[in-house]
Amino acid sequence: MMGGEDATPLDEAAMESIRQTDHVVGASPKLSLDDLSVRVRSADGRYVRDYVWPVAMDPASMADVGYAPQTGTGLSASTPEAGLSAAGADAAKQGAIEAVAGQWFAYGFADTYQLDEWGSPARIDYWESAIFDEETGDYTYGDLPDPYLDVLDKNTNLVLELISGEDDSVLAEFPLVVKGVFKEDYSRGSETSDGMVISVADALTLMTSASPGKKPEVKYSEALVKVDDLANVKSVDSAITSLGFQTYSMESVREPLEEQNAQQQRLLIVLGIIAGVIAAVGVANTMVMAITERKREIGIVRAMGCLARDVRRLYLTESALIGLRGGLWGCSHHSSAR
Repeated sequence: MMGGEDATPLDEAAMESIRQTDHVVGASPKLSLDDLSVRVRSADGRYVRDYVWPVAMDPASMADVGYAPQTGTGLSASTPEAGLSAAGADAAKQGAIEAVAGQWFAYGFADTYQLDEWGSPARIDYWESAIFDEETGDYTYGDLPDPYLDVLDKNTNLVLELISGEDDSVLAEFPLVVKGVFKEDYSRGSETSDGMVISVADALTLMTSASPGKKPEVKYSEALVKVDDLANVKSVDSAITSLGFQTYSMESVREPLEEQNAQQQRLLIVLGIIAGVIAAVGVANTMVMAITERKREIGIVRAMGCLARDVRRLYLTESALIGLRGGLWGCSHHSSAR
């Protein structure tokens, strides 16, 4: 679901209206922070990931709309659990950014202490082992070395840096705590692959830090909505559309497909009727000609004492056999053509 250029702005007030809609059990906004230049590094500066594209969502509704992490936990409004290292817990108290990372997020880090053949910091290219499965449409990956960093390890301390787009200077930096890791699912977004999801509150913190003294104006790019039952999708879809938003759901895809399928079935039925009429006329014409040419034979048979109903049965049986033979011939040629 999203708003168009001239549509109602998709802000927090709109999200609250959507959450109050009947049959909606979960709704999360989705805010892309493409305007921010973000870099993540290890606390000691050895491992650096230059390009990160965070996406902000509502932590309370992420699992409801299909953004539950495969490992670890989801985002929370509280401080990280006590299992973190002392440094990690202290960092969280100082305003750490929480994130759930994509499946391949850790492989985006470069080791600045090692250089590759081109003289750049070494990276582990997981795409080299990627194999595309034509049956499922998914990628599988062969044996991969471990990433340089285990982002879920409580002894791994990460720092998120906001970078100036003008001179690459660091505008602000925050401790980064990765709470969980998604399983890659491009149908939901690239953030499940090599990106990361943070809370809307943390996104506001980053936006404010990027433009000090300017209150950030939040307009979500889209929202994900979960309905309690498939039968209620259409009514929820209509309710959200009435609020001024464009919607997209599997229901909106299914209905045109069903209508198209019904039209094709009606067309096939009409063609079948036409073909049946033509076949019947052809058989009838054949039998009329046969009876006309065999009047003498019919007369001889009647003269020998054969009843009219027997003659009628004889020719009806012959016409049925002609129709059956023609049908079998058509079916056999259709199968061989395929």
